[in-house]
Parts: sequence; C-alpha cells; structure tokens
Amino acid sequence: MNSIYFELLKNELYVLEKTDHPNVVRVFEILETNNKFFVVMEILFEVELMGKVAKIKNFSEDHAAMIFEQILLALNYLTAKM
Repeated sequence: MNSIYFELLKNELYVLEKTDHPNVVRVFEILETNNKFFVVMEILFEVELMGKVAKIKNFSEDHAAMIFEQILLALNYLTAKM
C-alpha cells in the first residue's frame, strides 16, 4: 500500500476511534501491524443508505430532509473533531 494512503487510512481510523455520535459508525479498538490494521467496530445492519431509501414506498420530501439533516449533523460533528 502506498505510504500516503496508509497514513490517510490510519488518520481516519484514529479519528473514528475518538468519535461518539449516533450517525457515525463506532470504532472501539484499532490493532496495527507493519502494514495491516485490524479494526474492532460496531456491527451495522442495512448500512447502505441507498438500499434503505429504495425500500421506502412513499418517500416524501420531509423524509428526505430528515435523512439529509442526519448526514449534515454527522459531517458537522466530524469536521469539528478534526
């Protein structure tokens, strides 16, 4: 793995390990070897947003606004953490 990408991945994992937000996946522990990461994180079911949206039969503008707000809250939290 390119060393730049390895460092970016490492930084992202360590930021996630320090986060505690309901809309951001939790990382509990990171184990690192010379060229591998082992990540202990929460189990997520149906994590793909598009898949969940596709299952909704009557997708209203209010529902879209609620999902978008949750995304923005998570992004705001993460940018404040960095």
